[in-house]
Amino acid sequence: MPGGRPGTRRSVKTPPAPAPSTSSPAPLKKALTTPLLYFFILGDVLGAGVYVLVGQVAAESGGAVWVPLLVAMCLSLLTAAS
Repeated sequence: MPGGRPGTRRSVKTPPAPAPSTSSPAPLKKALTTPLLYFFILGDVLGAGVYVLVGQVAAESGGAVWVPLLVAMCLSLLTAAS
């Protein structure tokens, strides 16, 4: 070992912590704009509509509605794994 005897440990000095700032923190930047809020709400409404349609289809077709959903899930997992 260069710089010391074998089997001895060297202490590592840590730098001192910076002094706390007395100035006020910077204001937060506005990240959610009006168009983004519009698309967020639109996605919520369309997503809820998909769940309503699945419920209506399940009411008419019975338990067979899950077969195409499981097939779609398997295909999407294969696509994600590739």
